[in-house]
Amino acid sequence: MNPSLFMKFNLFEIFITSFLIVTYATFHLYNLLNEEKEFYYVNLGILIYLFGSTVLFLGGNLAAMLSSKYNDVPWILNAFLYIIYQLFILYEWKKSFSKKI
Repeated sequence: MNPSLFMKFNLFEIFITSFLIVTYATFHLYNLLNEEKEFYYVNLGILIYLFGSTVLFLGGNLAAMLSSKYNDVPWILNAFLYIIYQLFILYEWKKSFSKKI
C-alpha cells in the first residue's frame, strides 16, 4: 500500500522480536547460575549479537539519511558481530564434543 516503506526498517518489529529473544536468553543465563553450564557460550553469543544488531538496526533509518560513504559501516559491524556469534557457537561445539581424557 505504501511503497516508500520498502526502503525503511520496521523499528517495531526489530524491537519486539529482538527484545523477546534477549529476554529469554537472559532468563536462560540466570537459570544457569546454579546448574551445569549447558549452551552457555551459545547463549552469550546470542546476547552479544542481538544487542549489537538491534542497536544497529534501530539506528538504520537514521544511517540511511547520512552520506553514502557511511552506508556500509552498519553492515560491516553487523557482519563482525555475526562472526563473533559463530565463533561462540564453534567454541561451544568444540567444548561439548571434544574427547575428554
